[in-house]
Amino acid sequence: MYKTPLLVFLLSSVVAPAVLFGQDRTLRYHDGDKEIRVVMLDDEAVADVLAQRLERFDDEPPGLTARYTSEVARVITQIHEASEPLFYGAGGLVMALPGGVILSLERDLAEEAVDRFFSRNGISRSRVKKLGAVPNVYLIATERGLPALHLANDLHGQDGVRSSVPDWWREQPPPRQFRLHENSTLPEDGSLDS
Repeated sequence: MYKTPLLVFLLSSVVAPAVLFGQDRTLRYHDGDKEIRVVMLDDEAVADVLAQRLERFDDEPPGLTARYTSEVARVITQIHEASEPLFYGAGGLVMALPGGVILSLERDLAEEAVDRFFSRNGISRSRVKKLGAVPNVYLIATERGLPALHLANDLHGQDGVRSSVPDWWREQPPPRQFRLHENSTLPEDGSLDS
């Protein structure tokens, strides 16, 4: 579709996703007790988002914001070209599922109970990685895309589960505080060192 790197920087001024895409593209997951809704983008919506953002940044001066915008667009384009789903999340930002579920179990669950939990849910320990020093927090490997969302939803609400969320990639707003003066440019190598 697009031959050059593009950055999609979504702002909350975008038309509400439910209006653009209808309720049939709305998916849900839980973050603790809070239900979160996301809207899956179709090909036409992704093209529209990219076009809107390109227009918005045509007048952007060269510098960090423009370079950041280009990098985010490149990532979104790669995800889309790999036929992986893209979503609108809170604030109109683009999200994707690179694979994985972050699972937090009750802190006082013994190792044997944790092993039984994974076994009961058909999750081999080879797919599980302990995260940090907090007891019973894990990253479960999944395929990219919807399998991560489905597994997170399947585990949510089970005995011993504190939270089960997909490991989302989320678009972030550009670092405006680092915006360069309109006459400034970055060195060819992209470094900011003098």
